[in-house]
Amino acid sequence: MSQHKATEERRYRLELAAVIAVGLALAVIAVVAILAVNPSPRDDLEEFGGLPASIG
Repeated sequence: MSQHKATEERRYRLELAAVIAVGLALAVIAVVAILAVNPSPRDDLEEFGGLPASIG
């Protein structure tokens, strides 16, 4: 009986690790996609009256 419980716990931990790994992978892909679409967000600040991109 205790061996069955240990097997279930091992399977649960493996599934949890897989779910966390997939979530982290999706987060990294999302960040890369956002940076690829808008690589330099500081240029947008000038359009909205924020700080200039270069002070000189």
